[in-house]
Amino acid sequence: MQVYAETNTVFCFSGNCTKNGKAIDTIQFIQDKENLSKHEAIKKAESLISNGTQTVIQKPIIQVENLNDIFQKLKPILYSSSKARAYAESRNIYNAKLEAGYNNGTHYGKLKNCMVFPLKDKSGTIVSLYGRNIESKGKDDRHFYTMNRKGLYPNYPSQETETLIITESIIDSVTLQLYTTYTSLALYGTNVLIFLFRLFKFEMRSNNDYHLGNVQCIKFAKRHHLRWRKHHQLRL
Repeated sequence: MQVYAETNTVFCFSGNCTKNGKAIDTIQFIQDKENLSKHEAIKKAESLISNGTQTVIQKPIIQVENLNDIFQKLKPILYSSSKARAYAESRNIYNAKLEAGYNNGTHYGKLKNCMVFPLKDKSGTIVSLYGRNIESKGKDDRHFYTMNRKGLYPNYPSQETETLIITESIIDSVTLQLYTTYTSLALYGTNVLIFLFRLFKFEMRSNNDYHLGNVQCIKFAKRHHLRWRKHHQLRL
């Protein structure tokens, strides 16, 4: 017996079948299989349809993390933990003005042993967290983010901003906030900073001044690197 889904019919090719040689629709199939009248077969089909539509698969409820509440719980731990305080002091960022926290694992299962900083959207809402592990000595296990990282640190610059200092890391941006009046924005690593320079060079090349683009990038990098390293110990 062959089923044809596009027409909702079946066709039996067996010579021993009494229905051989003709197409059978759904109602006729139920009628013959269950030995029912046509009216009974129709009712049977209705019951099969209604039973199928009543089956509802319950999707698991995913609890959305309230990162703002979590961060508020982590903030006082930065000042009560001697280990976190020692790390912040070693980076010259232990300051009451600093918007940061520390996760010792009491209130949050992620970013353990990390100094925690908030990443915000345009409205100033915390949408991600960055964690700097204060115990790790390696290069690959120091920086952590909550899942699906988004938002900016320290926040979205206002439209009135005239000078914006781009930093490699969040810690560098923190230092600028504490010791200067400049507005800064962290790029989360050297790869993004390198991309910014390449973009700047591309724009200069588009204006038929590729060589000038190279020269300006080098001057820009050297100027800021020397200035901030000398006066504020930034690693830009």
